[in-house]
Amino acid sequence: MAAASRYRKFCQILEQWPVDANMSPSRDFGVFLRNKVTTLFPQGANTSTFSETECDRLLVSLDRLCSDYYKNKYPRRSDFSVTGANAEQLHMALADAPGPAEPAAKISLMEKIRTAFKSTTE
Repeated sequence: MAAASRYRKFCQILEQWPVDANMSPSRDFGVFLRNKVTTLFPQGANTSTFSETECDRLLVSLDRLCSDYYKNKYPRRSDFSVTGANAEQLHMALADAPGPAEPAAKISLMEKIRTAFKSTTE
């Protein structure tokens, strides 16, 4: 597989992986992936100096993540965690941007988690 086709495959994976508006760029995996691709391919499709085996390994791993390979291979028995919060509540608790009911003031992570747990127990 040539460098140009690997670059196109990375671009296809990046199109499938959205950037989360609620996360800061330093914590968002989509931003991290885009930065990693620009590091691997500094001249875009014309880049020729990289490890082909490492690049192929990354492509296979990212493709499995994007296609929910492991989610489908190992299905969860429940949509809730040990705490009783579902995935959406945990995502909002870990998000950097304040939610619709939160004030703009800085709220600690523990406060966000406590708020999420209170809403699940009520």
